[in-house]
Amino acid sequence: MARDLQVENIFNVLTANFPAQLIFAGIIDDRAKLLHFQKGKFPLMLPIDRQNALDVQLSLVWTISKQLEDFAGPLVHTVLTFSDADVIVKQISTKLMLYVICAKRSAPEILDALNKLFRETSGKLAEKDDYEEHEWSGQ
Repeated sequence: MARDLQVENIFNVLTANFPAQLIFAGIIDDRAKLLHFQKGKFPLMLPIDRQNALDVQLSLVWTISKQLEDFAGPLVHTVLTFSDADVIVKQISTKLMLYVICAKRSAPEILDALNKLFRETSGKLAEKDDYEEHEWSGQ
């Protein structure tokens, strides 16, 4: 029987398997509010107002990407590749989205690990009405 996926499961996978590649991971709700996050070993060098805008912008990236579903099929994830980092955006429940900022060229390996976790669980985050905002640490 598949168990429910929890936020801790996701962050445990990132901490255990990708400590050197993880820069930042966040879970945002359908209003683009950051609910849970995990910092990596590399600092995310953004002013606080820019960090707040990041959640909204990544939510918008997901929404825009979904516009291609009419001819490409259901959106599984979005990967943005930059000169210094990769950004993964993945819906994990009807109301929650995960984004991972990681070292360049590490997105495929991270996605493989997350997809394996999703296959081993029910595939979606266990839905709750109330989520408390917090920083998670796998230390």
